[in-house]
Amino acid sequence: FFFKQKTAYEIVDCDWSSDVCSSDLVVSVGFTHQARVKDYGWKVLVDAGSAGLSYDGDPTAAFAVIDVDAAANTIVAEIHRAEYDNDAVSEQLIARGLPGDAYRAATVRTGKLVR
Repeated sequence: FFFKQKTAYEIVDCDWSSDVCSSDLVVSVGFTHQARVKDYGWKVLVDAGSAGLSYDGDPTAAFAVIDVDAAANTIVAEIHRAEYDNDAVSEQLIARGLPGDAYRAATVRTGKLVR
């Protein structure tokens, strides 16, 4: 997932503690569990995905990096992945034993939503 060279007309200050952050050309969202960068032509959607409960088929942790270069008038958005011990997390979920933990554990292991 890589997007490069979108013109950065005006980037507004965002409250990054919010679920959605928007500027003239970039919308940053979270809590969808599916990492992606999508260029709609008039705006770029950057979805950081999930740092531990991915639904996109990749069980690694996902995060987004958005680089705004005002001098060059460009935006570069990338999704990065980081490995973690998802087997250990899965085992801890199963040991916790709350309703639905077996499904959450399978989702952590596979990176796919299991119900």
